Amino acid sequence: MTDLFQEHMRLDEQHDKRYLRLLQSLADEALRAPEAPLGTRLKEVLELVLEAMGAQTAAILLYDRTTGRLLMEASAGAVEEKLRE
Repeated sequence: MTDLFQEHMRLDEQHDKRYLRLLQSLADEALRAPEAPLGTRLKEVLELVLEAMGAQTAAILLYDRTTGRLLMEASAGAVEEKLRE
């Protein structure tokens, strides 16, 4: 049983390291090409997070102090269009 648990922990650690490397790669790319729109960069990050977590959809909402509303800055996944509505 201990061997099975250790194998699971090893695989989980490899999974985490893989996605951390991919996130670092996105960050490095953003620093090299800062002219890309923020929404595009955020969508790339969301897509990677979706994959890593096995999620179906995600969105980044930012609070607008002047209107008191949440504004969707980026979204990704299965219901992306419905979220934008």
